[in-house]
Amino acid sequence: MKLKRICLVLMMALAILLVIAAVIIQAKFGILLPEPRIPHTTEASEQTALRMEIDPAKARDFIATHYLAGTSAPAGILDWVLPYETAVFCDPDLNTNSASVRVFLNTRRGAPIIQQATMRSGVLQGVMGITWDPPEMVVKRRGVLLLDGTMPILPESVSLVRQHWGVVTPLSPLTLRGGHLFELVLDLRDGRGFTLVTMLLDWHEPVNSPSHPTQVVYLLKKLASIRLWADFSSLTTLDVKLEAECRPELQNSDASSLAFLLNSMMGQSRARIQRNFGLNMEGTAHAEGLVISGDYTATGFEKLLGLPPAESTEKAQHAPSPPSPPLPDTETGNGAAKH
Repeated sequence: MKLKRICLVLMMALAILLVIAAVIIQAKFGILLPEPRIPHTTEASEQTALRMEIDPAKARDFIATHYLAGTSAPAGILDWVLPYETAVFCDPDLNTNSASVRVFLNTRRGAPIIQQATMRSGVLQGVMGITWDPPEMVVKRRGVLLLDGTMPILPESVSLVRQHWGVVTPLSPLTLRGGHLFELVLDLRDGRGFTLVTMLLDWHEPVNSPSHPTQVVYLLKKLASIRLWADFSSLTTLDVKLEAECRPELQNSDASSLAFLLNSMMGQSRARIQRNFGLNMEGTAHAEGLVISGDYTATGFEKLLGLPPAESTEKAQHAPSPPSPPLPDTETGNGAAKH
C-alpha cells in the first residue's frame, strides 16, 4: 500500500515537473503552442506609400525542395514552423529626405528563436542603406515581431516629385488584397512612391534613356497605383501579374499609350534585370479602360535566393549514381580486381 502511494506521489511530481518544463520551453523558445494569427494591418503605419506581403505557406513545396532535400527533416515540419505572414511598409517623408521602414512578421512558433537568429546572422546589415533602430527584431506581442528603420531618399528624386506632383499631401493608404505568395501595392497618387522606385533605377544611365529616372517620371506621374503579385506555377516558374491604375483625368487612349511605353521599357530593361538579378522575364501588358494589366512569367529567381540554377538542380537530381567501389578481393585482401 505504501509502495502505491509512493509511486502516485512520484507520478504527480513528474507531471508537475513536465508542466514546469513545458512552460519554460514555451517561454524561452515559443515552440510548443501555436501563436495567434494577426493581420499586418494592425501594425501598418498610417501613411504607407508601399505595402508588400509574403505568404510563406504558399512557398512550402519550394522550401521543402531546395532547403530540406538531403536533410533528415521531414517536409511536415514546415507546417509547424513557417510564419503566417511577412509584410513590409515604407513611408517616405520628403521633408527629411528619408523613408521609414517597418518589417512585420506574424510567427506561428519560435518567435524568440527567430529574433535571436536575425540578430546573430547579420542578415539585416547593409540592406538598401537602411539603419535599423533597434538593430534587431522586437517582440511586440505574442506572435508579432517588428523591425523598424529608416533609409535615405535621394534629393534628386525629391526634386522630381516637387516638380511633377507639386505640394505633397499623403492620402489614406492603399491596402493589399491577399491570397498570393507575394503581393505589392505602390501608391503614386501623391508622388512619394516614385522616390522608392528611383532607388531601383540607375541614375548613371544616359539622361535620354527610357529607364533614367528623369524619363520614368513621365510614365509614373500618370499612374495612381501599381499592384504586383506572384504565385508559383511550378518550382522553377512564377506567374507575375501587374495592375496599374491610371489617374482618373486620363483618357483610354492615354492608357493604351502607357501600356505601349511600358512594354518598350520592359523590353529594354530585360537584359539588365537578367544581368543584375538573374531573372528572366517574359510577357506583355495591355490596357483595358484606365487599367493596364500585365501577364508575365519569371524564371531564374534562384540567384536572388543564393540557390544553384534550376538547370543545375535538375542535373543533380537526374545524374547517374556514382559507381560502387570494387569489392574486396577475398584472396589478396585488397580492392583490386583479379585478372
